[in-house]
Parts: sequence; structure tokens; C-alpha cells
Amino acid sequence: MRHLNWITRRRIGYALTLSALLVSVPRYIAILADIDPVSLTAWGMGLLLALGAAYIFDAWTYALRAGRKNPHRLLVAFAVNLAYEPLIVTPFVLARLWGEPLAAVMTTGYAILWSIAVAAAPVILVAGIVFAVSYQREDRTPSAPRPDTAGHRQSGNGHEHLTYAEFVRQWPDVSALTGQDVAEAAGVSERTGRRWLERRTLSGHSTNNPS
Repeated sequence: MRHLNWITRRRIGYALTLSALLVSVPRYIAILADIDPVSLTAWGMGLLLALGAAYIFDAWTYALRAGRKNPHRLLVAFAVNLAYEPLIVTPFVLARLWGEPLAAVMTTGYAILWSIAVAAAPVILVAGIVFAVSYQREDRTPSAPRPDTAGHRQSGNGHEHLTYAEFVRQWPDVSALTGQDVAEAAGVSERTGRRWLERRTLSGHSTNNPS
């Protein structure tokens, strides 16, 4: 594992996270198949709850990399969207373990709470996804650069803000850089950093070139 670059490790991590969330999909299908005659509802809820939680988690990692404010709020949203899974799945596991109907393993109070959780889960997921989207939205109005004591321009986050031409002069070799590296070095967004790298590659300046 130590020989893998950070991109490969990140992809493996995302794949493992998504796989762990998808494990619950067959359980949701089996649970809802007994209470909803429409099989599409069971499949849809299982997939949406798993993929939605994965999306919120991805938004949290993006917020950390991009330096967004209060990224821990996304982690809270992720935890909330995972909290109802044991609430919904546990009675199903007990029912299979004891060979009893699903309703037989729940008290009246828990059955009411369980029903509310099943009904509210998609709504909570929608709220979490909308919140996650707000963190992934690209900033359209970056803060104006301001001069520091040395006369350089700085972006609002304190990094030196470079134009593309200045970046080309200061970083003649970008073969080992990522979009995040460029963003931190030039004081631009990560998306702009990736575009600059693509532009350098297309223009033949990925290595030290006097032009």
C-alpha cells in the first residue's frame, strides 16, 4: 500500500466506503418487501440511502480539501443519515435470527418509532444531500486579492494569488503536481488548479520548457 500514490489510495478508500454502504441494500429490500407491495420502493430506498450517504461523505472530504468553513457540519449530516440504519435494520436481523415475523420482535412503541424512521429516512436524506451540494458548489465570487507586506497579491485565504502566467513562470515543471497542489500554491480553487494543469499539458509545458 505504501507504494500507491494518493489518488489511487483515495479511490480505493471511496470504493471501500461505497461497498460498506451498499451492503445494507439487500437488507432494505428484504425489509420493505414485507410491508410495501411495490418492489421498486424497496430497491429505490436501499440504493438511495446507501448512495446518498456516500455522496454526503464525499462532500465532506471535498470540503476539507477545499478549505470550506465548518466542514464538520457535513460529518454530522453523514452521521444522522447513518443513524437510522441500525434503527431500521436491527428488528429485521432479530426477526431472521429468531425465526419470527418482523412485527413480533418489536413492541408497540418501537414499531411506531420504526415506522416513522422508515417514512422519514428519504426526507432526511434529501435534506442531507441538499446541504452537501451547497458545500460542493464552486465559489463564483472569490475574495479580491490584497497586497501583503512584500507587495505580492494574496487571496482571501492567505495564500499568494498568482495569475496563470505567473504560475507558469514560477512552476516550470508540473509533472508531479495535482490540482490541489496548484490550488494551494497559486491561491486558486481546486477546479481552477486542475484546469491549469490540463492547459499546461495541452500546451506542452508539463515539463521544463523555455517557451
